[in-house]
Amino acid sequence: MRAPAEAGRARRGDRGAAALRASSAASALILAGSVGYAATYGCGAGAAEVSAGGVSNASYVEQSIAPHRDGNQAVIDAYGENGNFGTEVRIPIDIPSDLLPVYQEAAEAYGVPFEIIAAIGAKETHHGRFLAHGDGSPSGVQEGTRNAWGAAGIMQMGVADPDDPSDLAGGAASNGWGGRPIERVEDRAHTYEVGEVPSDPSVFGTSHFGIDGNGDGIVNAWDPWDNIMSATFKLAYIERRAEADYGSSPSDSCANASPAVTDPLDCAIYRHNLAHWYVEQVKAIASVYAEDGSWETAPALNIRTASNVSNAATGRECEPGATPAGMPWLPPGLGDHQEAVLTYSREQLGKPYVWGATGPDSFDCSGLTMQAYAAAGITIPRVTTGQFDPDHGGWSVPARKFQTDGLVIEELQPGDLLFYDNGSSIYPGHVTLYLGNGEMIHAPNPSTPVSIVSVAEYPLTFVGAVRVYPEATQA
Repeated sequence: MRAPAEAGRARRGDRGAAALRASSAASALILAGSVGYAATYGCGAGAAEVSAGGVSNASYVEQSIAPHRDGNQAVIDAYGENGNFGTEVRIPIDIPSDLLPVYQEAAEAYGVPFEIIAAIGAKETHHGRFLAHGDGSPSGVQEGTRNAWGAAGIMQMGVADPDDPSDLAGGAASNGWGGRPIERVEDRAHTYEVGEVPSDPSVFGTSHFGIDGNGDGIVNAWDPWDNIMSATFKLAYIERRAEADYGSSPSDSCANASPAVTDPLDCAIYRHNLAHWYVEQVKAIASVYAEDGSWETAPALNIRTASNVSNAATGRECEPGATPAGMPWLPPGLGDHQEAVLTYSREQLGKPYVWGATGPDSFDCSGLTMQAYAAAGITIPRVTTGQFDPDHGGWSVPARKFQTDGLVIEELQPGDLLFYDNGSSIYPGHVTLYLGNGEMIHAPNPSTPVSIVSVAEYPLTFVGAVRVYPEATQA
């Protein structure tokens, strides 16, 4: 459901210094909201006819549907997708309120037009709202899943199989993430700071474009901040390589295309999805975003708390009450023990599940929660059944069991222990740790490392929660 126009309409000026940048005459037409670029296929002024393969750009992008807005949708031509020209394609363009600052900060950090980044997010996954195909196969948006081509996240980066440590190829997707889908920054073979665009031409060959976009120490293909920042990093890198040395890697695919893709920004879009119709559709959606500089914002996706990346990018201070820049993913207003518990648990992301393990290199479910509380100086029982029974021994502080008759997410607090039935008829068999924002972290099973999942979408049966009270109060 769309937010009311008065309260939910974002304007171009709302994104601060995320200024538009035209890399050619064709790009300038996009940013002005014109559809005139359709006759040139992004080849710049006077380059309408490129005869590679005997196909002219002008004939390839011939259209009968001018890009325009219809409510919260962009209505564009298919531009040859599935062989269709003059066929209407509708793409939702209302941006979830908690994704808008991610696109804005990515545009500011890398100098890629905001409209282009948002258009790719809209085309690929409807800004994270497209979760599955008609046949039930995943879109790759939800954590731990990939689409049929091995791509994951809102911007659809090609990632390795999260369940196969030997897979380093990243599926069939051509826009590689590099490394494992979830890794600590210090474990990455290659990593770059937000806004850093190396000039080394070999970077494309290693395909290590996955970066830590929100400063939480984890590079996660499914984290919207990491995914959008990483995809924008790759767009900026390819655009600059095309400007510096067109025809060599990675712009060789653009030069060898039929027709050739000669505009650097168009080349970057083309490398994201090797199809001419894709470039034209992205530019058409971007022109709709640029029509009047405003669009509807949608209700939040309830993604994990976003970082204030602007601290790292511009040196600006956090707003009063905001999360400190060093721990941007933490919800504001936490107690000391909650901050310590959440910080420790997030640092374990990507580590393997091993039954009976309590760290530091691997964990089982209750080993993770026990050590997270130990990081806050609090002792809790070692096993799940003991952690679900605060009336018996093993607790260094008071604790209380609650919500045994049903789960109410709105009443949970960060640091709460959530318990689930995984087949036992007497005691819960699995424990997780609530992070806030509708998400929890856990060590699930031998095939899945420590990861974050949605509480609302978790498939096991909830049996109750436990909250600790280090200040010795039951309030």
